[in-house]
Amino acid sequence: MKPLIDHALQGLRIEAFPVIDVHAHLDFNQDAVSLEDHIREMDRLGIRCGIVSSIVALAGDFKSGNDDVLAAARRFPGRLYGYCHISANYPDRMLPELKRCFAEPSFKGIKVYQQRRGTYPTEM
Repeated sequence: MKPLIDHALQGLRIEAFPVIDVHAHLDFNQDAVSLEDHIREMDRLGIRCGIVSSIVALAGDFKSGNDDVLAAARRFPGRLYGYCHISANYPDRMLPELKRCFAEPSFKGIKVYQQRRGTYPTEM
């Protein structure tokens, strides 16, 4: 069996054990890779499933970003799962957003992110 690094360097499919990508981002920008292309690349490399977060959420709109993650997970059940993004800038919104996300079985983890700008996008 080849070492894992050899598989990665050669872009080979990993079949010796299950692979879960626990750090992937969704970017719903028109220049980004489509979800279908993302899933095809996972298949090519032998990645069983991925847990994703949203660039939109990282940019500050965590609710909309979480909605994007849920939509992707629903399109590819069993292949994509989500991180629920919350912002430490808005502690009063954290618990309601966590409850909203984890009412859905597609969410498997939490990402806490603090924006340095201090303004929620819908308040601009």
